[in-house]
Amino acid sequence: MKKILLAAATIAATAPAYADLNSGEEKNAEDPTKIITRAGAGWTNNGIRFNGSLGLDETRMINVSITDDGDEWSVGGSWLFDIGILNIDVRKSDYGDGNINTSYSAGTYLPLASQPWGWMPFVTFGYSYNDGETMEDGVKEKVRSHAGYLGMFAIKPINESWTGIAVVGTTQGQNNYSSYWGGAGISHQLTASQSVNVIGIAVDSSLYGSDQRVNLNYRYEFK
Repeated sequence: MKKILLAAATIAATAPAYADLNSGEEKNAEDPTKIITRAGAGWTNNGIRFNGSLGLDETRMINVSITDDGDEWSVGGSWLFDIGILNIDVRKSDYGDGNINTSYSAGTYLPLASQPWGWMPFVTFGYSYNDGETMEDGVKEKVRSHAGYLGMFAIKPINESWTGIAVVGTTQGQNNYSSYWGGAGISHQLTASQSVNVIGIAVDSSLYGSDQRVNLNYRYEFK
C-alpha cells in the first residue's frame, strides 16, 4: 500500500490540469469533474440501478445510487477545485455468495495535460476503509482493512454525439487485501439534456472474488 500511496503523491505533485476546471466551459457528459444536477436509471447484471446528483452550486454536488433491491448503494459528495475534484463516498457492494463490502473513501480525479490520440486521461487516487464479510464453506468472516487506490479514467470524444470510455486501476491494503479493475464502454448524447452509456467492467478481488458486469445507463441533465 505504501508504494501505491507514494505513486499517488508523486502524480498529485506533478500532474498539470488541462485548464481551470472552474472556467465554466461546457464539459463532456462523461467528464468526472462536471458539477451537475442529473437523474438516471440503468440496468446491470444485478438488476435495475437508480442514480442521480444534485448540484449545490458551481463547485459542490451530492451523488447517490441504489439498486432496486437495495443490496447495493452509494452516497457521497464532490467538491471541485481548479486542478481536480475531491470525492467522498460511502458504498456497499455485493459480490454474491455472501461476500459483501462497505467502503468509506476519499479520493480525487486529476486531469492530465497530455491528450494522446485524442483521449482525455484523469488520474484517480485516494484512501478507503473497507468493512466487509466473506463466506467460505458456510463460515462467515469479518474483514476490515485500510487501503489506497490508484487508477486511470479516460474519455475520448469521437464527435459531438459519441464518446469512448476506459478505466483501469488497483486497490492495495492491509491483511493482504488487493483488487484490480478494468473496463471500457461508449456514451451517446441523445439531446442537450439526455445521454446513454454502456460500460463493461471486470473486478478481481483477493477477498471477495471476481465480478464481471455490463452497465447500461440513461441520464437526464437538468439545465
